[in-house]
Amino acid sequence: MIIYSIIVLVLFIALVIVLLKLVKNAVKIIASIVLVLIIISIIFGVFLYMDVKDLEDGFSGEDKLFLLRHNYEFITGFSGVSFEEMNFLTEEKLSDHNLKKAALDDILQDRFKLFIFDSKAFEGIEEIEIKGQVYSKEESFELLESDDLNFGVGKEEAKSAIFGIMIQKAMSKDPLFIFKEYKNENLIVYPETITFKTIKNIPMSLADKLISMLKKGGESGFFE
Repeated sequence: MIIYSIIVLVLFIALVIVLLKLVKNAVKIIASIVLVLIIISIIFGVFLYMDVKDLEDGFSGEDKLFLLRHNYEFITGFSGVSFEEMNFLTEEKLSDHNLKKAALDDILQDRFKLFIFDSKAFEGIEEIEIKGQVYSKEESFELLESDDLNFGVGKEEAKSAIFGIMIQKAMSKDPLFIFKEYKNENLIVYPETITFKTIKNIPMSLADKLISMLKKGGESGFFE
C-alpha cells in the first residue's frame, strides 16, 4: 500500500512538472506571438503614416486624373490639382484611354493618382445644378452622352465640368463618398497604396480615422 502511494505520488509530481513545462513553453510561445504581432503592427503603422502623409501632400498639390466610365467606356474626364484648375480631356484623349484600359500606367503617366469612377458610383445623386438649371441624375447622364451641348463652352469642356459637379455633389452629400465607392468597387484608384488597401479591408466605421487624416490635404485640393 505504501509502495502504491509512493508510485502515485511520484507520477503526480512528474505530471505536475510536465504540465509546468508545457505551461511555461506555452507562455513563451504566446509571448513570442504577441511580440511579433506588436512589431508587425508598429511597422505597418509607420508605413501607413508615411502613406497618409504622402496622400495629404499629393491631394493638395499634385496633378490627378479623373475618368468616368459608363457602359464600359470612358465618356469624360479631367485632370488638375483642384476643381478650380481643371483641364478637360478631348475626345481624342478619351479614345486613347479607352484603348489602354488595361494599361493603367500608360493612362496615369507622371500624375500622382488616377481615379476611374463607374457611373454606378453616382446612383445616390438625385440632381445637380448647372448655371441655375436643375438636372436629374438621368438628365445629367443624357447630357454626358450627348453630342449637342450648349453651355457657352465646348462640348468636351462642358462634359468635364458636369463630371466635376457630380463628384462635388456626391461628396457634399456624403464626405466618405470616395472611400465608400472604392470599397463598393465602383471606383478604381491607381496606384493603390497601403492606405486604400487598408480601407478596402476594414469596416467603414474603422476607416473614419484614416479618412480624417486625409482631410487636411482635402482642404486645398479635390477632396473638400
